[in-house]
Amino acid sequence: MPTVSVVIPCYNLGSYVEEAVDSVLCQTFQDYEIIVVNDGSTDPLTIEILKNLSRPKTKVLHTENSGVCAARNRGIEVSTGQYILPLDADDRIGETYLEQAVSILDCDSETGIVYCRAEFFGDREGEMILVECTPENMVLCNTIFCSGVFRKELWECVGGYNANMKLDFEDWDFWLSLLERGVKAHKLDEILFYYRKRGVSRNLSIYEDIEKASQMHT
Repeated sequence: MPTVSVVIPCYNLGSYVEEAVDSVLCQTFQDYEIIVVNDGSTDPLTIEILKNLSRPKTKVLHTENSGVCAARNRGIEVSTGQYILPLDADDRIGETYLEQAVSILDCDSETGIVYCRAEFFGDREGEMILVECTPENMVLCNTIFCSGVFRKELWECVGGYNANMKLDFEDWDFWLSLLERGVKAHKLDEILFYYRKRGVSRNLSIYEDIEKASQMHT
């Protein structure tokens, strides 16, 4: 069984998904599997790319459209790795991310989450400002991006990602659930995650999710 399962939900992001997969294939740590979850994509480009995607250590699951939480949960359900890395289909990771994360998790049984410094690319550039990851800070804002590496058993403990959360707040809710249980997070002092910023407007539900997450964890 692989040490790490990288789960990549994909909904109509065929233009980027191969770049995300290739950033995993370039890792210095090679004991992993890649699970791309096609979340009911409808655009012809994505359908064609995922139909023909052929990469080492990579498989594609095709599901009905249910949102990123359900897609991640489905990918993790069928995964066989001890550690999980969720990776959005339009993002990338640096080549030593898995190596460094696995080293920390293997050596420190009290650490359940490993993340790193992060950088924007695309429509915005520059380093992502992440304040110290504490339960108190996390209630106020998400101090970890979506692609932290975590122990699969922790995902099982909290029942997976909350499918009622949308528009990036599923990550916030998930990390809060772990930190409330005393899970320790370790931040690597290196930029190893690259978050693609695209010019997509957000609607009222993003604010509804902020309120929902805050109420659930206070």
